[in-house]
Amino acid sequence: MKKFKYLFVMMLPFVLCGCNAEYNLEIVNDEYKEELSVTASEDSSTNLIAYDMSIEDYNDYNLDKPTPTSVEEGAFSEDNTKSDYVTYYEKEDLTTEDITGIKFKHSFTKDEYENSKIVNDSYNRFLIGTIDGNIIISTGEVFKYFKEVPILDTVTVNIKTNHKVIKSNADEVKDNVYKWYITKDNYENKPIEFQFSKEETVSNYDNVIGKTILKIVIIIISIVLVLGLIALFIFVKHKRSNKL
Repeated sequence: MKKFKYLFVMMLPFVLCGCNAEYNLEIVNDEYKEELSVTASEDSSTNLIAYDMSIEDYNDYNLDKPTPTSVEEGAFSEDNTKSDYVTYYEKEDLTTEDITGIKFKHSFTKDEYENSKIVNDSYNRFLIGTIDGNIIISTGEVFKYFKEVPILDTVTVNIKTNHKVIKSNADEVKDNVYKWYITKDNYENKPIEFQFSKEETVSNYDNVIGKTILKIVIIIISIVLVLGLIALFIFVKHKRSNKL
């Protein structure tokens, strides 16, 4: 519980006024690239008193606070120092004039991803294993952050991979991205189930071919338009010369 509270408190500045979170996982071969973006449209630091927190607590969990990527014992730290034996999330400030935000990102191997702090702190149960040549990602039913943070509005989970997907319980599949939409209304029964082939891959999971074809079509159309304008200019100029 202490570890979960750490990540929860770390995110508090972005959830006290209501926020949206987007979790992205891209699986390419044995690389699991994880990103979590949390954004809020208002300055929430003035509402810390609602959670019995001081401004010192807010400053303690800023961008400079090292956040371990693993839930394993020994990876948790109470201070701002880093250990040579622990890996930490890379952080990016998403704050603009209109929003307050932060992004966490890290690349895991399959075995390392099993201990992802973000995922394990989001669900009571998180499993990733191999059965009959397929890799299965499975979570518990309850997305815990909605219980701990009642002002959390929505969480979108996106997974894409270059492996052949066998099955999933995603709400939507768009451009080869499997999407789950978690809200206050469904968080108590929103497990993630995703199964894909360990060996079999697909060549166009990122729609590279489609994007390339579109670029070629745009280039051809542009060339035709330019040549057409040049031909029109020459025709008009020639016609005027004949009249003279």
